[in-house]
Amino acid sequence: MHWRSVCRLGTLMAAIWLFAQAGLAQTGQLKGTVTDSTGAVIPGAEVALENVGTGIAMQTVTNEAGLYTFPLLQSGSYELSVLSAGFKPMTQGGIVMETSTVRTVDVQLELGDVTETVTVEAAAPLLQAETSTVGQLIERTTVMNIPVES
Repeated sequence: MHWRSVCRLGTLMAAIWLFAQAGLAQTGQLKGTVTDSTGAVIPGAEVALENVGTGIAMQTVTNEAGLYTFPLLQSGSYELSVLSAGFKPMTQGGIVMETSTVRTVDVQLELGDVTETVTVEAAAPLLQAETSTVGQLIERTTVMNIPVES
């Protein structure tokens, strides 16, 4: 009786493993590196991937080596978008994923337009035109050191 249970359990585990492998074999993987025009990697770039047929979108961020990965992708046509501060956004369409394939799409970003922001904060006016009062703060040590004539 015990031997039959072990055989059934082994058969069940083998069946689960085969179904899992069959499910993984129906997907693909997209990976790549994001660099600038000099070839330096860009860590922290936002990478988005959209399945054009289904509209399903995924996002990831490049690691410190500028690498990104989208595992377990269904077959279909995809559009890749990459954003990073200081660079022009990039979009690439026509990426066709097939079953059991690993595609590499490296991205080179161009420098974006440099914009400058000037922030002006209000300051207290030097002249108070609302009143005719004239005032000034004198510290105690100054008052104590004023010479007094007798």
